[in-house]
Amino acid sequence: MVERFAREAMGTRVEIVLPASADARAIAEHALDAITEWHDRLSAFDRASALSHINRDAHQRPVRVEGDLFELLARCAALMGASEGAFNPCLGRAMHQLGFRDDAPNSQQEPWSVPGMALDAGTQTVRLTDAAELDLGACAKGWALDDAAHALREHDITSAFIHAGTSTSVAIGSRPDGAPWRVRTPAPTGPITADLADCALSISAPHGRVIGTDDGPRTHVLDPRTGRPAIGADTALVIGPSAFATDAWATALLVLRGAPATTPTDLTHAVATQSGWTIGGRDTDLLHTEPPQ
Repeated sequence: MVERFAREAMGTRVEIVLPASADARAIAEHALDAITEWHDRLSAFDRASALSHINRDAHQRPVRVEGDLFELLARCAALMGASEGAFNPCLGRAMHQLGFRDDAPNSQQEPWSVPGMALDAGTQTVRLTDAAELDLGACAKGWALDDAAHALREHDITSAFIHAGTSTSVAIGSRPDGAPWRVRTPAPTGPITADLADCALSISAPHGRVIGTDDGPRTHVLDPRTGRPAIGADTALVIGPSAFATDAWATALLVLRGAPATTPTDLTHAVATQSGWTIGGRDTDLLHTEPPQ
């Protein structure tokens, strides 16, 4: 028997599934508190958040940040390079200009300059380029779920499942009955099912949010190299040991329409295009495709 505990955070419903016990609620609430804390710190919509503070001040001067937030930004910077620029956490200004932050789309787009950030580990500071505004929507859920999983393991939890909507999940161990935690993802080319145990899974798709413009529908996943919505792939799925990595790499592979040579070898990945699913990486036997319905 399992129990489910949920909370609204990170723009979705976060749920933790635990084996039933007298302590299950208290343990789940502790893990959900970790997610809520990251929600508050990383919100691009809350002017009091740590992220908003960086976005206000880091164009004029280096801004010192707390150690765990600096670690997150350093991981983002490393992944920007490893993904050949397909992952970029500095696209907040572009999201505003394209109309994804409750703003009207800007019909007069400025020439695109790839936004970026400079980190100084010695002073633990971040500085943003003129075109940059931090938006961690492509990795924040994964980072927060990793922290929640750590909180569960501190309480000696060996079987649990955490998910943030349909985008990112973490499986601790197997289900109480010994079976893997199973996630089924629909896609235009046919559903795909993943069997999970002691790993994370993330899914990225351009149809997650779409707005109408004079030029037609516009999707929310941007190609950081061009500043325009990414096209060509329907869905990207990544399995790996870290939810942060799977979350960020799912977005990168969606932009790239496949896995580059720099993709970490500890990841399993699948990308759906019009021609079907392309599966690769470490543990391809975890994934099972079905014909289109």
